[in-house]
Amino acid sequence: MQQNKTARGSTIARGSTIARGSTIARGSTIARGSTIARGSTIARGSVFCVHSWKGINQMAERDVLDLLAESGSYPYLSSLGNLFLRPGMPLLNAESLEMIREALTARFQDISEARTEIKRRRGELKDSKPIREWVKEERPRELLMAKGAPALPLAKLLAILLRTGRDGTSAEELAQQILTRYGSLRALDDAPLRELCKIRGIGLAKAAQIQAAFELGKRLSSERAPLLMHIKSPQDAARYVAGWYAPHLRDARKESFHVIFLNGKNQPIDRKKLSEGTVNASLVDPAEVIREASQRSALALILVHNHPSGDPQPSAEDISLTRSLAEVCQLVGIKVLDHIVVGKNEEDIFSFKGSGLL
Repeated sequence: MQQNKTARGSTIARGSTIARGSTIARGSTIARGSTIARGSTIARGSVFCVHSWKGINQMAERDVLDLLAESGSYPYLSSLGNLFLRPGMPLLNAESLEMIREALTARFQDISEARTEIKRRRGELKDSKPIREWVKEERPRELLMAKGAPALPLAKLLAILLRTGRDGTSAEELAQQILTRYGSLRALDDAPLRELCKIRGIGLAKAAQIQAAFELGKRLSSERAPLLMHIKSPQDAARYVAGWYAPHLRDARKESFHVIFLNGKNQPIDRKKLSEGTVNASLVDPAEVIREASQRSALALILVHNHPSGDPQPSAEDISLTRSLAEVCQLVGIKVLDHIVVGKNEEDIFSFKGSGLL
């Protein structure tokens, strides 16, 4: 079409080209595949088909509301009356947004009514029902109350933690997607907060809930460790370290060095992290170890550090450091009972004393 004005109610066929400066009358239908040049005037009430844009981009095939519902975009008006979408739609320019604004304001007195209608239409597009509409016996919380937490699969437990899903996806389906993505709880626990926030449906609040739950589990494990047990053997030392430190150290990305301080009866009285290094090294100052022990009147120590590689076998540097610390501490009457190296798995714990290296 060249510089034309269409009659009201006209239909512009698929593949047509609308030249710059043309006027499209109210009520016209513009078919998919048409090209609309910049500068054309399209009256309110016209219906646009998907991919019929050049300079005006995409609109809805049947209705603007359908397009917004399918894309999950909700319209808002700025203080200046300009329309914007959350989340935004790709390839929409200012002209497209203005046309959407005109279509919505012509139909709704308040833009919030448009959002309500879009939400309703999105509900019709859902492939699954929200958990509240499930059979009662299959809802995660009701199942937990009936059978107890140990009976629930991981996806249902995580769904209870998440509480809600996202449009078209229940909390349990979202939980299953997360578990599939990471493959294990340990990998999920190791995921940084920023990475979790990038998952669709997982904002800062849900990501924080996930990390807080893992931390609570670790602290519960530490609380269950014996508090005033007597360290009489390498097995006692390994068991104590497994309770207090292993939950935090097994998946740590950096090597860190810790000291357990004991009294004259070889009972633990305090613990402290003295250094944190890179992926494969931590720096320990013997003078600091002695100073911290003296402040607590400790007469014995257990050294602890982790290997991010997962292999608990000590390196030559580990052996040299341990012997050096033991010799220096002995000079001031403090005994190094053991040095425990924590690896990746529960059984990956190495005892210097138990292996004859101390």
